[in-house]
Amino acid sequence: MMTTLLSRSQRGLDMKYFKAIVLIPLSVFCLTSTGLCYAEDDVNAEPPVVEQQRAGSAIVQRGRAAMIADPQTILNLRKDMQQSAAARRAPILDEFEPGIPQEILDIDEMFELSQRLDQTTPKVFLAKFQSTAISFVDAYGKPWPIRKVASYLNGLVAIEKAVPERNGPAKEGEESSQGTDLNDPQAGSITVTALKHGVVGNITVYLYNLSTPISINLVGKAAMYHKTATIKIDDAGPQTDVSRIHENDGVVIGSKADADLNNALYGVSPLGSETMVVQGVEGKAWLKGDFIYLMTPVAVFSPQIFGASHGNGKYRAYKLAKTTEAIGTNTDGKTVVIKIMRHPSSDISEQNGLGGGTFK
Repeated sequence: MMTTLLSRSQRGLDMKYFKAIVLIPLSVFCLTSTGLCYAEDDVNAEPPVVEQQRAGSAIVQRGRAAMIADPQTILNLRKDMQQSAAARRAPILDEFEPGIPQEILDIDEMFELSQRLDQTTPKVFLAKFQSTAISFVDAYGKPWPIRKVASYLNGLVAIEKAVPERNGPAKEGEESSQGTDLNDPQAGSITVTALKHGVVGNITVYLYNLSTPISINLVGKAAMYHKTATIKIDDAGPQTDVSRIHENDGVVIGSKADADLNNALYGVSPLGSETMVVQGVEGKAWLKGDFIYLMTPVAVFSPQIFGASHGNGKYRAYKLAKTTEAIGTNTDGKTVVIKIMRHPSSDISEQNGLGGGTFK
């Protein structure tokens, strides 16, 4: 019995020593090995710059892989992108519903063109089924006949010349019966009408005796359009006789005197005249019979001038045909429109039975 107990005690003691000698160093070894493994991973880790370079290289490879398509496929993709961009900018050519109210503003404008290369192209607004009258005049207000109108807007814009081409026999004094009558007062006018909404394009107009073609941009608008557009060229046209422009402008001794014209030159009302109201420029105007007497610093060239007088100051006096508008050139060289209207007091006098003429 004693021997058996000693044997068991000896075996228990041996097991304790085995745990202390074998298991503890094994645990330490495992911990140490794990630490060495972690340390080895930290040493072999790459810096962030290298990782970024690898990522960039991967992107480059993907981009090159996307470019392996054939040239025709690439062209088709570019075409699709261009059409998408153009579709975002292009106006809509469509018919609006009849129930949608469409109030349109009509405007009148004059465009002055010179022979310089940096000249701005006139921009004329169009609206569907609204006719725009485009007229060409020279520096003296005379119509400039149109030779030809070039356009590729068939089906979008209708263009019609005011004076048709002549095909009949030549009249007496004419060299040819073909083409446009250069002396016709409407020879320099065309009518342009948009047939669809949102029309955008341009036309080229060729004028007689002018080497430079005139280009006009046409822009479709929904709420406004040019009722009339006047294109003025700073040159003399075929209907202007340059040799007679300054005829009888010189001072001639013994020339006949016009008392009414001299009175208008110094701001004195002509005898028996009615004082008018002038708008647009500085000046005064009077109505006497069938003539308008106008005092202004503007060089008037339209309507017909029956007499003119120049003083020592800046003002000039003109005897014009009875009209409500006169056109001239100011001191800056720009064309201006002079409005001539009756004074409100004249209408009041007529209503009260105090007399007064009628201005039409």
